[in-house]
Amino acid sequence: MASHESWLDSDSDVESDVSSIIFNDQESFTTFRFRVIDFVIQRIWPYATAEEITVEQMSGEENRIIKVSRQPVGKPESREQYVIRIPKYDIGQLNSQVANLRFLRLHGKIPAPIILTFDKTSDNILGSKFIIQDYIPGTNLLSSYSSLTHEQRCRVARELGCVYHELLATRSDTPGFLTLSRSGTSPLRIVPLEGKIKKFNGSYDNPPTAPDVHKCLVDVFLKRWVILDEPLPGNNSWPRLRDKLCQVASEMKAGGWFRDCHTSLAHLNLVPRNILVNPTTDTTRPIISGILDWDSSVFVPQFMGCQPPMWLWAWNNGGYQDESQANAMPPTPEARQLKRRFEEAAGQKYLMFAYAPAYRLARRLVRFAVEDIRSNEDYKEAEQMVEEWTAMRGHLKVRTPSEK
Repeated sequence: MASHESWLDSDSDVESDVSSIIFNDQESFTTFRFRVIDFVIQRIWPYATAEEITVEQMSGEENRIIKVSRQPVGKPESREQYVIRIPKYDIGQLNSQVANLRFLRLHGKIPAPIILTFDKTSDNILGSKFIIQDYIPGTNLLSSYSSLTHEQRCRVARELGCVYHELLATRSDTPGFLTLSRSGTSPLRIVPLEGKIKKFNGSYDNPPTAPDVHKCLVDVFLKRWVILDEPLPGNNSWPRLRDKLCQVASEMKAGGWFRDCHTSLAHLNLVPRNILVNPTTDTTRPIISGILDWDSSVFVPQFMGCQPPMWLWAWNNGGYQDESQANAMPPTPEARQLKRRFEEAAGQKYLMFAYAPAYRLARRLVRFAVEDIRSNEDYKEAEQMVEEWTAMRGHLKVRTPSEK
């Protein structure tokens, strides 16, 4: 089998375009698994037999995720495992996954999958673009958190706090999405939220400067929505909503809520199902084995990466949380200990941006800039956010530079 390093030097490449979402019809797994077996024999284990290979379909919302394993006959210690991810959408999704995971491998301390190789084309046995990555052992917290002991939950809380701290320290001078060049081998580039692709400033010898959050948001709402003059069905109020969102951004700036705010990497889907844990009796080893689903990561104002993970201390089986209740004191000593462990590891930047009600609404505002308003439901949510801000702003004091 090819080494990890040689796979990382693959000639595979991706387009740098960020294009619209395109759904693909997928072959049933019953027949597709045979093509997967042929594929891994060709690309991963050329000396294996089909009898040595196991193919399992795993859950995935935006990717078809397949785990492949090889167990050589008579060699139980030689079991090898990898994950094949087949994006359900367009090439931009694959591009984003590869760029983000390459960046994390080079610059981050966060446990994340390693990209071994990828193909942006359908000119292969699978008949589809794909990514092959290493397999990370563990179970996701959505299915396992309720069975963890309190001490194990404390370890999860501390390590997740460290992930938040690391993300907040990973900065860019430009809000936007990481992307690859057309060759896939040159330095990473970034697609700004409001502009053209540019070279990514990934040098931490000269720390990135903090961009103007207000200007960025207004530029996004004004420039991007020039092409959205055609209204959604039954809705012809785009210009009015655009002006309201720009006004909210201006009022947040005037209130000091964008002050002292750099642009950091945020995982916008850091929920229990995307956090793997692998509890062992060795408490010196990390309990969090991996953070998955980096498709949605983006460089954004730091407060975006500070949404409190309330499920840590208020578990409700599904991981759902109402952020408007984030300031509520956890009811039990154990829950308060979990919250404290997390906050100590996440650090002062997290505490600065996590709990103020203004930042809860600022996170929603930036979401509209990052993800667009694509439906009448999104439009209604944006209107509700504006109304909530209007009701709140009169009760907020101006945030001073020293306020944490």
